[in-house]
Amino acid sequence: MTHCHSTNLIILALFALLAACPQTVCSKDFTLVIDAGHGGNDPGAIGTYSKEKNINLNVALKVGELIRKNCENVKIIFTRQTDVFVPLDDRADIANKAKADLFISIHTNALPGGI
Repeated sequence: MTHCHSTNLIILALFALLAACPQTVCSKDFTLVIDAGHGGNDPGAIGTYSKEKNINLNVALKVGELIRKNCENVKIIFTRQTDVFVPLDDRADIANKAKADLFISIHTNALPGGI
């Protein structure tokens, strides 16, 4: 499975999850925090040609874009939108301060042999 194909599957799975409960997710005053795991000096899993932090950020931004286009009443907050490190406690604080209804933390892993 290629990197691009894997990322697309992750995005589709997350979007399907959100689409399964449109009355809740797309209701008024719904706040979603999207966390792109790792970042900055924390690369996460390192693959043959990619780093987890970059994949996570790309997926997080794409998921946020899809939700914005399809659920205009959802307020989306990202824990990071660039390649910076956000400490774990700060990620939780972001969600708690926003009184988020849902917190999605995106992570990926590398496989041996670069599969």
